Amino acid sequence: MNLGDKLLYYTERLQHFFDRYLRLILACVVILIGIGILWSGVKYYFAKKEKEAALELLKAVSSPNLIPSLEEVTKKHKNTSAGLISAIILSDYYYQQKNFNKTQELLLILEKKYPEKIKGLVWYYQAKIAESQGKWDQAFELYQKIDQKYPDLQNLILLDLGRAAEKIGKTQIAKECYQKALNQTQDEVLKGIAETKIKNLN
Repeated sequence: MNLGDKLLYYTERLQHFFDRYLRLILACVVILIGIGILWSGVKYYFAKKEKEAALELLKAVSSPNLIPSLEEVTKKHKNTSAGLISAIILSDYYYQQKNFNKTQELLLILEKKYPEKIKGLVWYYQAKIAESQGKWDQAFELYQKIDQKYPDLQNLILLDLGRAAEKIGKTQIAKECYQKALNQTQDEVLKGIAETKIKNLN
């Protein structure tokens, strides 16, 4: 086979390849372009949604009707950062007002919708509510859960865990919690509380 025949042979094979696969190649290119356009649209939509939610949250915070405005942001923008922030503010507000039903309602929304980090905070509020209702066993279990799963929240809950352990008669665990709080915390007031608790238990 001379050079001309070889060239003709490879040209025909190349043409045959393109005839056979051109549509497939074009379809792949079109699909990739379509995915790129779609992804850009999705990113733009979510960025716009977050921006709108943040603006509404800022308006709500400066509004004279703060609580109803925050409730509206929470309902309207459930899956945004602004919705998360307003739900946390509201749950704290209702907890301070001792409206535990409303707090629990918001905590359930937070627990379902948002990342793992929030769950520690949700459990903390649930434990505080259980304490307020005299359900010390439940409070103890929740504080223990936080202690095991979220070590970064230990400084927040060690005294609470110790108090709950004390209330249900687990004195040794209470002592360990107070001792840990005494060793870990930088806050002089909390150190003083932990020290007093240890003395009272001895």
